[in-house]
Amino acid sequence: MGRLTATQRLGAFVADLTYDALPAEVRAKTKLCVLDGVANALGGHDWPWTVLARGTALAVGGRGTSTLWATADTSTPGEAAFANTVAAHSLLYEDMHMESQSHFGTMVIPAALAQVEATGGTGRDLLTAILAGYEVGGRIGKCIVGDHFNSSGYRPSSTFGALASAAATGKLLGLSADAMANALGMAANLGLGLNEWANAGTTDFYFQNAFAARNGLVAAHLAGKGLRTAPEAIEGPAGFGSAFAGGPVDVDRVLADLGRHWEIFNVYHKPAPACAYLQSVIQAAQRLRRRTSLPPDEIETVTVRTFPLGKTCPGVDNPGPFEEIIQAQMSNQFVMAAVLLDGELTLDHLLACSAEPIARLARRVHVVVDDEATRVFPGRKAGGVRVTLRGGRVEEEWLEDLAYPTQDDVERKFHAYARRVFDGAHADRLFEAILGLDSVSDAATLGRLLRR
Repeated sequence: MGRLTATQRLGAFVADLTYDALPAEVRAKTKLCVLDGVANALGGHDWPWTVLARGTALAVGGRGTSTLWATADTSTPGEAAFANTVAAHSLLYEDMHMESQSHFGTMVIPAALAQVEATGGTGRDLLTAILAGYEVGGRIGKCIVGDHFNSSGYRPSSTFGALASAAATGKLLGLSADAMANALGMAANLGLGLNEWANAGTTDFYFQNAFAARNGLVAAHLAGKGLRTAPEAIEGPAGFGSAFAGGPVDVDRVLADLGRHWEIFNVYHKPAPACAYLQSVIQAAQRLRRRTSLPPDEIETVTVRTFPLGKTCPGVDNPGPFEEIIQAQMSNQFVMAAVLLDGELTLDHLLACSAEPIARLARRVHVVVDDEATRVFPGRKAGGVRVTLRGGRVEEEWLEDLAYPTQDDVERKFHAYARRVFDGAHADRLFEAILGLDSVSDAATLGRLLRR
């Protein structure tokens, strides 16, 4: 046998990965990602796009083995992965792998749990599969995202998410190294999503990752039944990397320290339910508001200082009007106005996104690219806000880096959102099951606990 391609080496890595090989800190971070992903899905369980996705899943797939979270309904693994991904993505509060600009938790966790409900497996099996999805998606995505990709109109999460979902699902199916490479090869054909939603303020955004999750799951099943795909599907001259990066993918970087350096440590949990590129300036505005009085009727102008993607990503430099929630979540102007008025960005702000007080202040917010924020990005997510008030008083706050949520923060969010669906005792059992997954003999128990 000749030298393995990068696609084949990734397939072999996933096929051979064991829970025992994962360092303790990797296991702990994976469980925290599951906790956060489930929390977000429960928080958005009754939002319009989640309800639409569940109805569609039942219409297309009917009843099945896999839970539609926060309901008494079930569907096929593919349709459950689809619907639950929309739920996990519904609040724009999901985790973020910064280098690939992707939200893998929204796709990998629903796909893996839907599959384990259908075919069985232990909690350790489930965690290993989820970790594999983050690893594959992150490694490939970070080597493709760049100026060419960012100017293309493609959305990172849904472009790379099918690969992540295929890795996770294929691991639970017990695919061989060859079959896993074929699953990744097929998934490389299936991921896509366009960013025009951000300009239009439309809801296609919420469903892009859902298609990626389902497509990756289907790719893994096809490979398990004998599908063969191009051995260099990812790195070949007409492969995934060339198509999306505009040239050859850096194979050495994709594979560097495989099994020693873990991409899940490049994943963070958002502090606020908004675009990842707005998080630093939200925190800067919160700090500013805590230390000084800023009467809204005295604010003349607000200047947001950020890195390039914080201004150029579709939808982030939008002064309104805000007719849809997604427009508000993506807009520097909206989130800045909400925080300066009320001290934080809440779901209530989003549900009332056309409210006049925020709209009035948002029109006075301007976004500029800052040299220092640009220099340190993406290693640090710096940003600042400058408020000029009537009479010439200027107040300013600068954030050297994002203050990332701690485990305690994620746990608090989980308990708050789980109690929107379940009583306290049920929510506590779900919490304990997730953080104790490595001792659960039947991972499908988690799916049953997500039924209402």
